[in-house]
Order: sequence, then C-alpha cells, then structure tokens
Amino acid sequence: MPRRRAERPRGRRRVRALLSLGVVLGVGAVTTAAYFSDEATLDAGSFQTGTLDLTLDQGVITPNLTVDALGGSVVKASLGIAAMLPGESVAAHVLVRNDADAPFTYKATGALGGSTFPTSAPVRLTFSVHAGTASSSGTAAAGNRSGSCSGTLLYGPAVLTSTAVDVIGTARSLTSGQSENVCIVVRLDPLADNTYQGKTATASFVFRAAQAGQAP
Repeated sequence: MPRRRAERPRGRRRVRALLSLGVVLGVGAVTTAAYFSDEATLDAGSFQTGTLDLTLDQGVITPNLTVDALGGSVVKASLGIAAMLPGESVAAHVLVRNDADAPFTYKATGALGGSTFPTSAPVRLTFSVHAGTASSSGTAAAGNRSGSCSGTLLYGPAVLTSTAVDVIGTARSLTSGQSENVCIVVRLDPLADNTYQGKTATASFVFRAAQAGQAP
C-alpha cells in the first residue's frame, strides 16, 4: 500500500516588534526582539540659549519649531543669562509631551561643553532639575536676578562636566497626549571669585524615551 508522507509541522513564525517613542528615532536590538527608540535634547547656552529635542515645548514656541518623532532641536532662549553675577540664577521650564499613540517612559542626561569656567574644586556654577515650572525675579541692573523651580527636585544642585550624567535618572511615564514640565535652574554661587569673570559655557540636556516596558 502507498506510503503516507509525514506531515510537516504547521505554524507560523512570530515576529515581535516593540515600538519606542520620543523625538530622535533609532533602532536598538536584543537577542529575541527589536525595538525602536527616540531621544530629545535640551541645550543651554552661556547662559543664553538652550535647545530641546523630543516633542518638547510643542505649541509654546512661535513659530512652532518643535520636532516630530524623527528628532531635531529647538532653541530655548529663556534658559540663558548674560553678564551673570555671583549669587544670580536663571530658570526655565520645558514642556515634555508624548505626541504619539503609545505610552512611553523617558529619562534625561546633562553635560557641559565649551566651558571656560574654572574646573578646580569648588566649582561655583551649579545646575538643578525639577518636575515643575519656572519663576524669576530681580533685574540685571540691580544684579539680583533669581530663577527658581516649583515641584519635585530630580537632580542637584550639582556641577555638570563634559561627561554626561543622569539628571532624570528614574524613568518618568507619559501616556499618549500627556505632558509635563521639566524645569532647570542654573546658579552662580555667591562665593564665585574673580576667576569667574568673563566665562561662558554651553549645557546640553538629552531626553530619551522608549516604549513602556523598555529602558529609555
């Protein structure tokens, strides 16, 4: 009698893709799956400007210079101060928004570049990061400008160097359409001496987001 051919196992290979959201689109890989990633960057000038990358400050800056899910940067002019004197500070907040259709978590790092500030301890230029909004008082003429942030302290006050460090080290969650403010304060210590005259620096804050369940 004729032989029956052995049946091949039926089934389909399953492919799993994990989508991550944010502002700069990248692709990461693990041994069993792949997932997309995204990031956002906030740069502060001397202290004159800052740039953001992720959907940050959407609808706040006119014209709207925020970026889409492919990444980019915008200028945050309010995170800046000229002719800064000992004891003065500046603060500004950025609106971090999940402008996609899936939840994500995000973290942020900060670093200092192009700095001419003294590097020997104690360093008198410090940064702090809060989950909240900024307020300011004082005038340049009076030499008493002061910036502060409401909300929970996430980092600092501490020094930034050319090596990036976590300024938002614990992942924060945003669902689709949800947003929150992150506030940064830059302060020149009242004890800053003459070695701090005429100095400049640029700070860069990079926000990275990943889909819920993945590390940003």
